[in-house]
Amino acid sequence: MLIQVVHSHPLEDSYNHALFKTIVETLARRHEVIATDLYREQFSPVMTEAERRSYFEGPYAGAAVSRLVDQLRRADGIIFCFPHWWFSMPAMLKGYFDRVWAPGTAFAHDLAGGRIKPLLTNIRLFGVVTSYGSPWWLTRM
Repeated sequence: MLIQVVHSHPLEDSYNHALFKTIVETLARRHEVIATDLYREQFSPVMTEAERRSYFEGPYAGAAVSRLVDQLRRADGIIFCFPHWWFSMPAMLKGYFDRVWAPGTAFAHDLAGGRIKPLLTNIRLFGVVTSYGSPWWLTRM
């Protein structure tokens, strides 16, 4: 099984990065693993003008993320490892979803009928490993 592990944390000495390394090392004992560390790869989360203009008019202008799209299409499973910051994922990971999980890759859409057809039928395993570093009282507010 080919499993991609996508990590999003800027600090290599963080607890979250240690989780990422452990996930990759553990999976690699039995599976082929694609370790994708968005910060170390200097992934740009910023959607380009061409990407946005082509989002609903196709074909999607995803040349800048074609390597990541290819990996996603080949993977049998995907695991995300990231911290929760202010009750959400880091902007880096949000940009990954916006740019990589785009039309023609994650879904096809019928603009006239408004229907969306899922395309990532190759993904048979999906997981999330996350960390949360805020004090308990903040989560209760």
